[in-house]
Amino acid sequence: MMPYYKVIVWTFLILAIVGLIVGVLAKGIGFQILELKPSSYLRFTGTCLLFVIAVSFVELVGRPGSVSGNER
Repeated sequence: MMPYYKVIVWTFLILAIVGLIVGVLAKGIGFQILELKPSSYLRFTGTCLLFVIAVSFVELVGRPGSVSGNER
């Protein structure tokens, strides 16, 4: 089991949710922070979610007794 797995996953999930909210608000209201367009926030959200999925797969495969295809 990876140490700090839950902290990493929750941190990136929260960052993804915040990025999604800021991206939607930026699109609706039309403001820009640091000259970033709304699509930049949404790309950041997608990247965070893909990282969470990848870390979750690594955690799942690394567990003892997990189905990895080598058992018969």
